[in-house]
Amino acid sequence: MRDRDAMKDIPVLEAGIPDLLADLGRADITIDDIATRVSRSPSIAARVIACANSAWSNPVTPVASVKDACMRLGLKVVRTTVIALAVGNSFDQKSCPAFKAREFWARSIVTANLASAIAAQRALDVNIAQTAGLLNSIGLLWLVSAMPAEANEALTSLASGTSENLDDAFEIYGAMSVAEATVGLFKAWEFPAVLIATISGNVADIGDCSDDEMGQCVQLSSRLAGEIMREVAWEDSSGPGADAGLEAIYTGEQAALPKTLELAQAIR
Repeated sequence: MRDRDAMKDIPVLEAGIPDLLADLGRADITIDDIATRVSRSPSIAARVIACANSAWSNPVTPVASVKDACMRLGLKVVRTTVIALAVGNSFDQKSCPAFKAREFWARSIVTANLASAIAAQRALDVNIAQTAGLLNSIGLLWLVSAMPAEANEALTSLASGTSENLDDAFEIYGAMSVAEATVGLFKAWEFPAVLIATISGNVADIGDCSDDEMGQCVQLSSRLAGEIMREVAWEDSSGPGADAGLEAIYTGEQAALPKTLELAQAIR
């Protein structure tokens, strides 16, 4: 990775968050375990309860406790929500008008869902795939927070069609790629080596994910998530149709996109 002075400004995660993220990666974690851990972080606990009372959840009666909120969301969604809140709370997203938080989290959630489903098909670790998929582009939050002017130019360029993809847009305006920023965050926060390796495979001067099944899984999921966000039909997508069951996974996530956007709205 290229040396960028701005990496010294990486935010410090709230106390206890690394341990919380490690616990969420356990295959045997339960709803009760998550509720207990979340209760130790008042800011995350309040947001989890808010998500459980959001339009996405639409509860018949208001949810008032962390445990009830976790039960309402369900194990997979509460993992996604808590990870997103735990990491996302570290960044200021308000100084970049072109950044759309709801769309960012919606694509991240779709990537996580696709990655976990594809990982299950390929006998890979589903929890690692879900986490890597969800945080695959978390470097964008850091770029938006640390370099709001450059990020605004890059995102505006992408939206107008001037740039073909996000990484190219950021390179043009003097910032590192999203993948580089993500790897930098993962290393600074001392995330598990498997997560660093999975994202590193997508950075040209760090590694190559061609021989890394998890890296391939997340890379494919990220690409398909982008196409789902653009409302590309399966037959027009870049998904390898030979993969058994992949079409059903894709169309299922596409059908669920309106609800995903509601959940993303609650997380943002």
